[in-house]
Amino acid sequence: MDPQSRPLKTFLLVDDDDAFRTRLVKALQKRGLAVHAARSGEQALAIAARAPPQAAVFDLRMAGLSGLDLVPQLA
Repeated sequence: MDPQSRPLKTFLLVDDDDAFRTRLVKALQKRGLAVHAARSGEQALAIAARAPPQAAVFDLRMAGLSGLDLVPQLA
């Protein structure tokens, strides 16, 4: 299948490490994915409320809401 014709998957990427988050966003976008990035659990919830993601990848250990705290709230 031509990468240009496949439907975009919407990802929510949550990580408090700015450099890692930036690299991963670029890598996912190069593969044709629509990526919303957040640096905290609270920011992730605000983004998900506006644009529910089809999938989410998040850091398990963050200040405030951890990745584990996000699982039930995003599900």
